[in-house]
Amino acid sequence: MTAPGSQAGSTNPSTTAVQDASTAAQVLPRDAGPVGFRATLAGQAVGAQLSAGAGWPIAISGLVLVIFLVVHLAGVSLAVLDPAGFEQLAAVLHRQVWLVPLEVALAAALLLHPLLALVRTVANRR
Repeated sequence: MTAPGSQAGSTNPSTTAVQDASTAAQVLPRDAGPVGFRATLAGQAVGAQLSAGAGWPIAISGLVLVIFLVVHLAGVSLAVLDPAGFEQLAAVLHRQVWLVPLEVALAAALLLHPLLALVRTVANRR
């Protein structure tokens, strides 16, 4: 016996859509879909990756650049708030032996970050 106002054999449309999506994700082969994307069992598309852990150098170089930017802007803002303190800070920093290796590392991150991103973009488009 069916409930009043409902038809025999009818189903909830939202439940059917979810079931259809999960069934389609399980039926499709893993390499189905646009070039560079793969369907996972959950039905989500995941971008192609260069290799395991390939995103870490990009993330680390980006993090180095962001940390430098925050520290640099904090130091430069001292010039507005306390010009004499800024001059003292600049004089102390320029006498440090670790400043040149730090600048080389920063330059490497500045060059490496966009280069790695470009390499990854080209690989993803293939």
